[in-house]
Amino acid sequence: MRNQNENQDLRQKINLYLDHALGAQEQEDLLKQVDADPRCNQMFQSERSGRDYIKNNLKKSSVSPDLIQSIKNNIR
Repeated sequence: MRNQNENQDLRQKINLYLDHALGAQEQEDLLKQVDADPRCNQMFQSERSGRDYIKNNLKKSSVSPDLIQSIKNNIR
């Protein structure tokens, strides 16, 4: 159970790092941990590559200005 909590805490720290939500000291501590622990490094690289894939390969569909205006008109 403790190992599962540690993994969850580590994953949360990695997500905060990738979201640019960690302080400078916390970032430094996490990067040291990533460099020192192969398991941590694997989790970090996996999360980063998943985010990169989503960012680079999934495209948002565009919405026409007419549709936006129609929705605004229906809300009023």
